Parts: sequence; C-alpha cells; structure tokens
Amino acid sequence: MRKNGYTVTAADFNGSTFDGNPLVPSNHESSLRLGALITSDQIVIQQTNGTDYATWKVATKDGEVIASPGDFIEILTDGTLRVDVTPENEKEEAYRQSILDRQAQAVKEEDTP
Repeated sequence: MRKNGYTVTAADFNGSTFDGNPLVPSNHESSLRLGALITSDQIVIQQTNGTDYATWKVATKDGEVIASPGDFIEILTDGTLRVDVTPENEKEEAYRQSILDRQAQAVKEEDTP
C-alpha cells in the first residue's frame, strides 16, 4: 500500500506563484489533507536563495525538517509528519526530469490548436 503524503517537486517559484504543482499527493486522502496541513503551519513554504524552486519547512515529531525536491513528506498514522529525504544525486535527477517534463508540456500546449 502506498504511503499517505506528498512528493516535493521542483516547480518553479517566483515568490508568490508556482508554475506547476509543488507538492504531489500520493492519493486522494493525502490530497484532501494538504490544505489543513498548510493552514496549521505543519508544512510552510520556504524561499531558497539562488534557486527557482521552494523548499518546505515541515513540523515533525523530531523538530523542523526542510524538504526539497525529490523528498517525500509522509503522513503517519497518528497524523504527524515525517520527511523521507532523497539522496542528492537522485534529487538532481528528479530536478532535471521535472525541467524536461515542463518543456515537453509547453511544446504539447503550443501544438494544441
């Protein structure tokens, strides 16, 4: 069974808006809980200097953890959060893939009448 939670993506962030979905829910239940987690400050956006994407400050049992693209924010059964951190080399690959995906989507949209 897939964990409840969110994959952090490398959606570009200009300080106020994203060019894509920055947190991709793993299932419908996770999707429904995201707004409450953000309004309760359990997940807070962080602007990272020198990058186009944002990181997320996540309140966990062990304190605050910064989640960046490629990481997975898991909702545990007791409602608390945990961050599964992806190794740096996998994050770089995820970031490159997200750029390619956005480029492909832009081309697809241009070709659509």
